[in-house]
Formats: sequence, structure tokens, C-alpha cells
Amino acid sequence: MSGATNTHPSATPNWLRYTALFLCFATLCLIFLGGQVKSHEAGLSVPDWPLTYNENPITFGISKWTGGIFHEHFHRLFAGGVALLTVVLAGLLYWKEPRVWMVLLGVGAVFAVLLQAVLGGMTVIYHLPVLVSSAHAILAQTFLLITIIICYGLSRERSRRVERVRHGAPETATSLKVGALCLIGVVYGQLFLGALMRHTESGLAIPDFPTTAGKMLPVVGETELAWINDWRFEHTDSLGAQLPDVTMGQVAIHLAHRGGAVVVTLLIVGLAVIAWRRRLSHPQLWHTMIGLCLLVSVQIALGAFTIWTTKHPYVTSFHVVTGAAVLGLSTLLALRAWPLSPTEVPQAIEDRPQGALDAALS
Repeated sequence: MSGATNTHPSATPNWLRYTALFLCFATLCLIFLGGQVKSHEAGLSVPDWPLTYNENPITFGISKWTGGIFHEHFHRLFAGGVALLTVVLAGLLYWKEPRVWMVLLGVGAVFAVLLQAVLGGMTVIYHLPVLVSSAHAILAQTFLLITIIICYGLSRERSRRVERVRHGAPETATSLKVGALCLIGVVYGQLFLGALMRHTESGLAIPDFPTTAGKMLPVVGETELAWINDWRFEHTDSLGAQLPDVTMGQVAIHLAHRGGAVVVTLLIVGLAVIAWRRRLSHPQLWHTMIGLCLLVSVQIALGAFTIWTTKHPYVTSFHVVTGAAVLGLSTLLALRAWPLSPTEVPQAIEDRPQGALDAALS
């Protein structure tokens, strides 16, 4: 704790910023690798946990990384590296950061990554239960959100904002403040529906796009369900995989995910209009919205190609990681739209009080 003496956020060492940014990037890569595990149906390719075929995972021979084992084992090793880096970052924040809330974020990241490891183990031990697998997917997104908040807390941009408020230029709230929080909630819901869709094998429950069971209107009844199952029967041989009949519940999950995509898109477009009107006074918000518009466009295209390519592994995995990136930019939008209060700035720039962290953790 002594390392925090006379430390100012604007004096945050670059190597600490880069460590946090690297963890954020590594988390996106890990989400992609997790998508690859599911896309290749490799979740039980390594049937034991935490060992790998009763061997030390670190020393498990590369010659044995074949088929689905490669995807599952490499995912586990990469996750271990992310967990180790998370612990390192938390330690660095405890050593260098004067702000208690930043240190607590580091501690929270450690707890999140440990819980993620436990959920990952449970998916194997209990043979891929839907709710546990979906929770594992959503917690990965939450962990990414935590790393983004840490990165922004360490950023020069936030330091400059703190300095401006400190010198008497208080920030004003924008109408994007509440909208950004709503966007995070809606994207979270969409990501959960996506995870539920993947883990209930509902990805091709509606096998055509932009039509729905051969019709333009997204309405599904018994007639449309029969059309879908006929399609799956006819394409079983051409796809080289058994396509069992789907239920109305699977179709409903898939349709809800498509509907969620429409809601997310409309909300982003609405926020983009607001940001455009305030682009001169709040250029950072406008730039963030441009990024969100581009990302959601890519995400829609990837969703379409997921259907058109009958869930090609790389297409579906990029669809997953792009969804995570949409959540990440939504979080950045909220951080940039939320004004800094003058009452909180002194706490953000003064040294951490002796024992403050211990009191917060007690």
C-alpha cells in the first residue's frame, strides 16, 4: 500500500495501462476461443477437469492436441494465462493505484475469473448443462466489461476529464447517459439469448434468412415448424451431419434472438442520432457511436452468414466475439457519457487513505 504514496491518476505508468489493455484484448481472444469450442462441439473432448486426460494440463503433449482436443485444451490453457494476468493486474493496482474503487475492480476481476474457471469445470463435470454453459458464456462478457472499466479508469482521457473538473469546469449530463445504460442492458439480454440459442442447439431452428420458414413475416406456427423440420431432414445428407427435429421452444429462442437484434439495432441508431446532434460538444461520444454502428452492421452480417453457411465454425465464433465487442463499446459509451461529479474528483486524485482498502474489503 505504501506504493500509492503521492500517486496521481494522470501519472499512471504506461506499463500499467498497457497491462490492462493487453488483458482486455486477451479476453476478447479468449471469448473467440470459447466460441470455437462450442462451434466445433469440443466441450467434452477433454472429459476431465482440472486435469487433461489425468495429466498436468501444462505438460500435456502437443502431439495429443488432435481434433476437438485442440480447441478445448488450448482454450483451457489460454484461460489459465488470462487468469494469471488478471491476478498480476490486481496486484499492480493494489501496489500503484491511489483510488480504492480501482483496486476493488481489480479484486472483482480476480473473483470473476476464478468463478469463470469453476463454471468452466462444471460444464465438463456435469456434461454441458444448458444453464451452466450459458452462465459461463455471460460471465465471460461480464469479465470483459470489468476490464474495460479498468482500462478507462487508467486512461489519459479520464485523467484529462478529472483535471478539467478539478479546475472548475464541471461536466454536464447528456441524454446519452441513460440511453447508454439501457443499451448495455439490452445487449446483455441479447448475448444471453445468443448463448441460450447456441447451447440449446437452436442456431438453425430457423434455417433461412431474412425470411422465416420461407415467409417474410416472422410468425411461426405448426405449419412453419413442419417446414423447418422438413428442411432439416432434406439437408442432413448434404451437410454431413444429423439434423434432428427441432421443437417450438427452440424456434421461439431463435426468433427471440432475431428480435433482440432488431431492438439493439434500433436503440443504437437512435443513440447515434442524438450523438450526431451533439458531435461538436461531445466528439468522443460521436466517435464511439460510429464504432457501434459499424460493429452492429458487421454483427448483423455475421448473423446472416451464420445461417447461410449453416453455422460455419469461424463465422459463428466471430459472431460471438463481435457481440462481446458491441457490449464493450456500449460500456465505453456509458463511461464517456457519465459526467464526473465535482464531489468525487478529490477522492479520485488524493492518495488512498491508510487502511481504506482494508475497510472496504471487511
